[in-house]
Formats: sequence, structure tokens, C-alpha cells
Amino acid sequence: MKHTYPVAASSLLLLQHQPVIAPALTQALSPLNCQVTATNNGRQFIRHYTESRLNPFQIFGQTTVSCLLLDLLHASRKTMEVLEELRQRFSELPPVVGLCHPKMARHTNKYLQKGFDDMIVFSAGERHLQASLKRYTGSPKSKSEKNLNNTPIDVFDHLPVINLKTYALFAELAGLQQFPVENLFFSFMDEMDGFVNRLIGHYEQGNSRDCEKLAVSIKSLSGTLGASQLNQAARFLEIKLKEKHWQEAGHWLPYLIEKYLVLKDYMEGMPALAEHKPLLA
Repeated sequence: MKHTYPVAASSLLLLQHQPVIAPALTQALSPLNCQVTATNNGRQFIRHYTESRLNPFQIFGQTTVSCLLLDLLHASRKTMEVLEELRQRFSELPPVVGLCHPKMARHTNKYLQKGFDDMIVFSAGERHLQASLKRYTGSPKSKSEKNLNNTPIDVFDHLPVINLKTYALFAELAGLQQFPVENLFFSFMDEMDGFVNRLIGHYEQGNSRDCEKLAVSIKSLSGTLGASQLNQAARFLEIKLKEKHWQEAGHWLPYLIEKYLVLKDYMEGMPALAEHKPLLA
């Protein structure tokens, strides 16, 4: 689970079970223009991360989270339960870093297998924390893309058209904010329709730079909604455009359009969520 990160202002989300970690992290990371948001229990942590994913609509969201920091020094079992729930709710997460004792760091592979991307020994020493976390203080890119060139174009057909848990979270958050969820989804589909139509037009005109920007926008919006198939199609189209493989990008474009139309049909027949158990209760 290797990631690379450009240097940029960022937001790290921290789950701490004792209020001793956040002050040390904030002090250590302040020279890197990095914001540390601390939560004191799993419920707060999951809610804050969920709301941060809604930022593209600028309705509920916070700053996009570039890294998740989980406290394994105190109440490690609760931390593992939070991580398991995150992995169940979201198909993709930013890097997940465990803060641990030196003895726990000796068993890094064990924790990597359980869903962590990295383990860092927590220390009050500013230099140690800054050096250990510096590579996580930028906007995360996708995991290694070395093996993407030979991917079959229909490889994502097994993924859900939309993640129903993510859909339900949107509905519940909209209710908490007294915002009609229908308006939120109408806004999403209107925005997406514009992106897709402009993408087609720019591809026909040979504007690779604009196509790349639109592919990124489609990937971001579909990822926020949990539209897995469309999100992955946009991701691969973006990769081909960045690699200057114009003809291969043209092969992905009809597939992306197909996944958008499937999503649009699916959204029109989405079941009511009124009887679903609240996910944030």
C-alpha cells in the first residue's frame, strides 16, 4: 500500500482516545501548513470524514482530508473497529496511518494486513513526528498505477452502480442540515451532465488539457457520491490522457458515457431511504 504525495497545504484527521496526541501533532506539523483536526471518539471521526467528502458541493463539507491518523496507543480495539467500519462504508480512503508504541511498530505487517497503510511511532519529539508525517501533508494521489496499462475496459462492471451506504449517508446528512436530499442529487446529476457533455465536445475538438480537467471533475463527483463504476472509468480515462495516449483515451470515453447513463437511469429509480436505519445515530 504505497502512496506518493506532493507538498501542499492539507488536512489530517485524527482519532485520539486521550487528548494528548493532537497538541504534539499540531506543533510538529505547523511549519508544513498542515491542519490537524482531532476527534475524541469513533462516531465523531466517521461523521467528520463523511462530511469532508461532501466538500465538492460546498453544502456540508469541510476541507478535504488527505490522511487519517488513528490512535493505537489507547483503546486499540476501538480503533480497529472504526477502521473496519470505514473500510466497509467507503471503497477508497486516503492513507490510513496508525500511531503506535515502539513494540507495536515491530509488527507493522500485521497492521498493514488489517487495513493500515503505515505505522508511525508516536513521540513528543517534533522532529520525529514532522519527518514521519511529512509525506502525508499533501493531497493524496491514487495507489501505484504501474499495472493500469493492460486493464480490460469492462473490469469495473462487477462494482456497484452506486454505494447504497454512501447514498444513505448523503440522505441523512441532508436531513441533519434540513436540506432536501432530492435537490442535492438533482444538483449532482445536472453538474455531471454538463461535465460529460463538455468532455465529449472537447474530445471531438482534440483539447486534451480540457478533457483531462473534466475527467478529474467527473472522477471527483462520482467518488463523492459513491458511483463506483463511473468513478473508475473516469479514473482510467484521466490516466490515459495524462500519459498522452489519446487513442486509448478514446476507447475509454464511450465506456464512461455508458456508465454515466446507467447511473442516471439507476438514480431515477432509487428506492426511498425513509425506512433505513440512520447510519449516524
